Amino acid sequence: MAILKDAWDLYTSLTLCDQSKKGVKIELRRWELHLSHLEQREIGSIKKIDLARLRSHLEKKDLSPQTIYHCLSLLRRVLYTAKEYELSDTKLPSFPMPKVKNQRYRFLTVEEANLLVTCLSNRKLFSSMLWRDLTVIALNTGLRPNELFNLRRCHISLKNKVIYIAESKNGDSRYIKMKPIVASLCHKYLPGSREALLFCKKNGEPFTQAGAPFRRAVKLCKFNEDITDPLYKVVFYTLRHTFASWLVMQGVPLYSVGKMLGHKTTIMTQRYAHLSPDYMHSIDKLPDFDIKI
Repeated sequence: MAILKDAWDLYTSLTLCDQSKKGVKIELRRWELHLSHLEQREIGSIKKIDLARLRSHLEKKDLSPQTIYHCLSLLRRVLYTAKEYELSDTKLPSFPMPKVKNQRYRFLTVEEANLLVTCLSNRKLFSSMLWRDLTVIALNTGLRPNELFNLRRCHISLKNKVIYIAESKNGDSRYIKMKPIVASLCHKYLPGSREALLFCKKNGEPFTQAGAPFRRAVKLCKFNEDITDPLYKVVFYTLRHTFASWLVMQGVPLYSVGKMLGHKTTIMTQRYAHLSPDYMHSIDKLPDFDIKI
């Protein structure tokens, strides 16, 4: 009888190898940290009650619903791979997936964005302008943080004024047009080697999250003061939502915005629909009522 370790080995050799290097690293670490303790279980012995207990176990580790969802999804993919390649013919149990609320709604006004950039430009507060420049690029491209942090010289075409995103979250590549300010900033950090990172830590490693200067500037601007819901707090990812929100408010079609953001389907882009001029002005088409107020 095959055990879960056999299914995991099959998955890593046939399916996981097709993902991006970053995706592979994330999946391997997710399995090691949260699922490897199940490796000796026989595949046929895994029932719905075991999945419920696994979810409870993950919740007790104070993992976010999103992380728990990813862990259960990974286990489900591993079991389905085992069934697809006839490692096991056991009927797979249904998975008790948590509901995930992870859509951020906060975006910056033009005034707030200017305040943030001005704060990051203060040389009395910040010795380096790196995070100011990253903020301006993010606001003008809508790049995901990991896309921005992993840009290399080979991804930048100053001649054609475009940025090439080789590995998007959905697996597709795309091009982003650079405004003159973005092209100038990219030129400023352009390294000598074709494969070298544009933006990196002092040790040459890529950033994995927003640096302390950005977080400090957000605090100085008091953007998150008295806000308890993390989905409404300003983080570096907020700059991407700001880019999209501004475009939609200017009347750019959702389809075009979705393409610039790298959304695989229009479902993700629909979160910005309420900001479109047509939506905002549609209420003006309702009839007036002749009443005394």
